[in-house]
Amino acid sequence: MSEVLKVDNLTKKRGDKIVVDNLSFSVNKGDIFGFLGPNGAGKSTTMKMILKLIKKDSGKIYIDGFDIDTNFKDAIKNVSAIIENPAIYLDLTAYDNLKIVKNFSDSYSVSYDIEDVLEIVGLKGREYEKVKSYSLGMKQRLSIAMALIKNPKIILLDEPTNGLDPKGIIEMRELIKELSQKHNKTIIISSHILHEIEMMCNRVVIINKGKQILESDIASITNKNDLFFIRTSDIDKAIKILNDKKYAKLHKIQNKGITVQSSESSIALLSKEFIKNDISIYEISSNNKSLEDIFIEITGGK
Repeated sequence: MSEVLKVDNLTKKRGDKIVVDNLSFSVNKGDIFGFLGPNGAGKSTTMKMILKLIKKDSGKIYIDGFDIDTNFKDAIKNVSAIIENPAIYLDLTAYDNLKIVKNFSDSYSVSYDIEDVLEIVGLKGREYEKVKSYSLGMKQRLSIAMALIKNPKIILLDEPTNGLDPKGIIEMRELIKELSQKHNKTIIISSHILHEIEMMCNRVVIINKGKQILESDIASITNKNDLFFIRTSDIDKAIKILNDKKYAKLHKIQNKGITVQSSESSIALLSKEFIKNDISIYEISSNNKSLEDIFIEITGGK
């Protein structure tokens, strides 16, 4: 995968306070990349520095290989962003809002037609209604339509599910996945909602108090332990069999059962061994950690 964004030793101070502290991470083409941290961690500040909306104190930012300090026009031409409250004219229709953005995007020869983006975001048939009549979820989808008009390669979304009801959250999640999978967009999402990041993203960087704590694939950090709880009729006999197997190892003994570290396929083999040796199995369940578990561990829940 080619790198489309590289942030290197980025630092931002406000007075004596370090808001972003020597932050480094990279985003690959096609990623749905989660930028995760509690409120006040420095997520929005970092996004604004990437877009050059605020100045950084030190560090380098490269978009599509271009240094934003020396070649900002080329760096930013394939980027769209929704940061905080997007500029939507509530007394105009969705179509007219998109028309205004389209007029500014005419220099982009590969820009989308208005009808295309309305179809993508699910507002086709509602485009001639005034935006002030829209639900918050519809306004969010209109914002994404406005960001899509110039057909960007990279889209930055700051807290895209904030304030949405459950239906709106599901619709937004599906839209973001569609933009990545069907329309080849690289999406960078800042959020403090762990479950949503885990549901949407394939990679994540976690920051706390401006410092990077972790950068990894979601699958690697949530599945790396492959822990399974097994409740059997004979724990001692099960442990003896387990100790002879190279494909699984005992993690701990608990609750009238054992927790085993192994792959899912190897657990099936182990189960057959138990049954072959007259050990009844009453329960097998995954004990893998969620992103929320990992976040609480490494940030202390703050």
